[in-house]
Amino acid sequence: MGNKANLVITEKNGVCSIKVSGRANFECGIPLRSFSKNFGDNIKKIVIDLGGCESMDSTFMGILTMLSLKTKKMNIPLELLNTSTSVRALLRGLGVEKMFDFIEGGAVELEENRAIADTDEPSRTDAARTVVEAHKTLMNVSLDNIAKFEKVVEFAEDDLRRLESQEHDDGGK
Repeated sequence: MGNKANLVITEKNGVCSIKVSGRANFECGIPLRSFSKNFGDNIKKIVIDLGGCESMDSTFMGILTMLSLKTKKMNIPLELLNTSTSVRALLRGLGVEKMFDFIEGGAVELEENRAIADTDEPSRTDAARTVVEAHKTLMNVSLDNIAKFEKVVEFAEDDLRRLESQEHDDGGK
């Protein structure tokens, strides 16, 4: 069960295929957050295969929710394939299960050498920003999440301010 998360994002003919395996956490969520902020009109459908996903942390679920909100706004279908009962229960527990279309069976076709996500080592500032955005999204989608995550957001925002101040003091290095 200790599998490190792996995330692959590819695109072909307007269909974005994403495969998540292992324990999906904030680290593998950072490229997904970047993708969700930057994909354009050329994307006509997004399919996420969770068949190999053992579990998710709240940050990753918040990023999935951010992606769902954007696709709904752009009228782009978003499908979650092969979601395990336990992962679906995690999504339900945060009140976001209703935001996704679940499909059983099938698999995504990943285009070799066509990965479109930035998988470089994220900066600590990027990681903190991701935690803040993901949890604020969860709090906005379900009022029950406010009590669960307000302290997480508070601590992450403090961390983010500290990191941004350090970067500023270091001249942006």
